[in-house]
Amino acid sequence: MACLVRPLIEFQQEDRRHPPDILQPAILELLAASISATNLALVHICWIAFKEAIGNHPEIVPIESELTQYNNAALCRGTSFGHLLAPVRVCQDSYCPNYRDSGDIMTLKEPMSHKATLHTLGNGSFPVYTTSLYCRGVPHHIQVAQHFFVESPLLELFANGMVFGWLSSSNWARMYNAALSRMNSHIANIKIAELGCSKDENTEKCRSGKRKVVAQTGTEPQR
Repeated sequence: MACLVRPLIEFQQEDRRHPPDILQPAILELLAASISATNLALVHICWIAFKEAIGNHPEIVPIESELTQYNNAALCRGTSFGHLLAPVRVCQDSYCPNYRDSGDIMTLKEPMSHKATLHTLGNGSFPVYTTSLYCRGVPHHIQVAQHFFVESPLLELFANGMVFGWLSSSNWARMYNAALSRMNSHIANIKIAELGCSKDENTEKCRSGKRKVVAQTGTEPQR
């Protein structure tokens, strides 16, 4: 059973080059429950004695009864056999401060887990948990294509507009090109809006708008 829980033990270690001397309480309880043991201290002593052998043991494929026994203890504790853990523990962007050449030292944080179903060829379908990690050290500029970079705050604006405003990517492109793609867009957009008043430039609304443009830019909007 310790070999089945080994991937989770390694995943939770900041430095996985050596097995931990002390297991996290949740892992210790999982191991104990999977072998129907009630003495956690005894399980801990066994871990200390066999941790090196467990760490170096080849991966095992459990039989059905072992899988069921393990999952009976694991599923109610937020994990499972075949727990789909994040495939990387460090940022893959070489410009990010969380980038590392090796995944031995974990730099990604904020694990998030949820239930899922794994469909397999040999073992059918069975419940699993999946866990992802998050990088808070993403660079300020994100490369979205070979010759294009986008500022992170702008990507956040795009994402929130899609989630809360149901804006499509094409509509976001139109809005960005029309309103945000130039330097000092907020000033340029006032001028564009004022040009729309040219047919009714004698109204108080347009005269008031022109005064605002002059106050902000120091120049009269050109027709």
